[in-house]
Amino acid sequence: MTFREVRDEEYPFVESILKDIFGEKFILDKKSDLFKTFFLEDNSEIVGIIQFWYLFDEAEITILAIKKEFQGRGYGKILLEKTFEYLNVKGVKSVYLEVAIDNQPAKKLYEKLGFKFLTVREKYYADGKDAIVMKKDLKE
Repeated sequence: MTFREVRDEEYPFVESILKDIFGEKFILDKKSDLFKTFFLEDNSEIVGIIQFWYLFDEAEITILAIKKEFQGRGYGKILLEKTFEYLNVKGVKSVYLEVAIDNQPAKKLYEKLGFKFLTVREKYYADGKDAIVMKKDLKE
């Protein structure tokens, strides 16, 4: 497994993968240099993408996507664990994320990895779905 940062020239490719997963209306927003985007590769094939930002001792995961043909094989867990390792080295103590209220597989994975429920953001997503905000302490 290779966990590597996405190069600038690869962002159009990243966006095409995310549109395939989340739909054609998806727009990848690389807002600032605070955002980090990484690929997870297995045998030189990209299986997943994660994007997050971190500042001081906090981080937020903004995108976690596994290509459709690789979903359900444990790659999401691996991608998160490699991200935690990276953030731990950077001194991050807490990681936050949002998950659609009806995304049971993702919620189950996040809880298994130590994320705890914080609150609900009503109508957070473009389709009007609520999001659950979760937090994981890396220093436990």
